[in-house]
Amino acid sequence: MSEVNLESKISDLSFATKANVLNVKLNFVKNLNDKTLTKNDSLLLIGKSKDLKLVPKTQLTTILSKLEIPANWYSESINYLCPEEKTNDNGAKLANRTSISWLNRFSINTISAKCSRYNAPSRAHLITKIVKSNCFSDNQSILVACERRYSIACASAVARAFPLYSSKTNNNESKNPRNVTVSFIFTDNECKSPNPSDDEIACYNAIGESVRLTAKIVDTPCAEMTTDHFLQEIKNVAKELGLEPMVIEGEELNKRGFGGLYNVGKAAINPPKLVVLSNIKSGSKRNIAWVGKGIVYDTGGLCIKSRANMCGMKEDCGGAAGVLGAFYAAVKLGFEDNLHAVFCLAENAVGPNAYRPDDIIKLYSGK
Repeated sequence: MSEVNLESKISDLSFATKANVLNVKLNFVKNLNDKTLTKNDSLLLIGKSKDLKLVPKTQLTTILSKLEIPANWYSESINYLCPEEKTNDNGAKLANRTSISWLNRFSINTISAKCSRYNAPSRAHLITKIVKSNCFSDNQSILVACERRYSIACASAVARAFPLYSSKTNNNESKNPRNVTVSFIFTDNECKSPNPSDDEIACYNAIGESVRLTAKIVDTPCAEMTTDHFLQEIKNVAKELGLEPMVIEGEELNKRGFGGLYNVGKAAINPPKLVVLSNIKSGSKRNIAWVGKGIVYDTGGLCIKSRANMCGMKEDCGGAAGVLGAFYAAVKLGFEDNLHAVFCLAENAVGPNAYRPDDIIKLYSGK
């Protein structure tokens, strides 16, 4: 292959940062019946068996008609997935049935109702896996049948299925933006109030953005999420909320007595930072502060971690990422008290300036 052709082939590679795995617009709505659908779009229905059996057919009649799916197929599918009898005519126990699909246009997936000390009653962690495996079109609709008390956990699980960062390569993925619309059917009180309210929809959308932002920061490797990059993420959130962050960084941290944070991050190329975002409400007398650990990578310093324990240390900034996401959602939804978010950002690197185990460090407390 000639050098020119090789360069052409390399330029044709589509990285995930440009592919539609990331180019997803996620939107929560009150009712999917109002959405414009065609037979080329797809719908994913998720819920526990007990919830799926309670979904009113009237909630799906319009959608099934738009997707050109026979109404009797839906009824038969629910009976297949959620049988009243657990044994067949011979008395043998029926195998678990978890999913069924109509030409990839309409998929129904059940999630287990069993819970233990290792998972939550909502079983929301299963929703993320199901959504990742069952989104087929550029105009995807997702309908979650659940109790109202589990809706926030389920909304977060759906949002986690659509990351904002990935470095996987894929030559076949479309560059077109994808629209993912999500709604709920609440099965509480025999579905007397099955649709979310306007306030609930605003909450789900804010939480969805919050979860995706938090996941993006944690998913991104330190080479692309240094303390400087993290600071930019904070500034982006501050700008959207109409706030201005307070930043103390580098040698200024040491001069002002923040010896702990300064010494942890002083060996890195990008200096350590203490960043504070504050949302002050006039008349409020209550002050709340959230503090997040933002070690963008933790090698262990001169007390270096083993090979097995160092992989994944990009996630050591998860505390600060979570605080940023929670702060964004809280302020956007009208948090009524004075709220402060404190981000302690550093990279615990190995280098000539790394602090030594015998060094004496003076912390902000004076000790």
